[in-house]
Amino acid sequence: MPSMEPSEVVRRAYAAANAGRWSVANRDLCPQARKDARSAVLSVKASVAKMRGNLPSLKPKQRAAFMPFIRVMEELITPPHGFAWKADTAPHSIRKLSAIRQAVRLDRATVSFQVEWRDGSVDRDRVQLVRQNARWLLKDRTNSRTPVIGAR
Repeated sequence: MPSMEPSEVVRRAYAAANAGRWSVANRDLCPQARKDARSAVLSVKASVAKMRGNLPSLKPKQRAAFMPFIRVMEELITPPHGFAWKADTAPHSIRKLSAIRQAVRLDRATVSFQVEWRDGSVDRDRVQLVRQNARWLLKDRTNSRTPVIGAR
């Protein structure tokens, strides 16, 4: 079976994440990206535990102010395999994802794409991929999301 093009891997991963199938989307992450996500989940869990441990020492108003933040952090890491995607896409929030440009050089690729969100806004972004064992895998995002229409 021929290897998928990098832009097809990006579409497949984001489609799975958009459907809430994060463990399927994670199959398209390179091992280092999965390791980084696991490490981030552990760090967030430790931070949440520390914040929860300090809640009793806070005044009721301060405690009430911290609780929404703690809940958001807990939601972000539940389930842990969704962490790499939840910050980018809530389930069913993407209407359409289109590859704009694909640049391949040896075993590395960059895919620029446009995301049309259900709320009507549009963003452009890039992701880097690496070819490992004859498969293209998402390496990392370049954190270049640029709003095109609307604000998210």
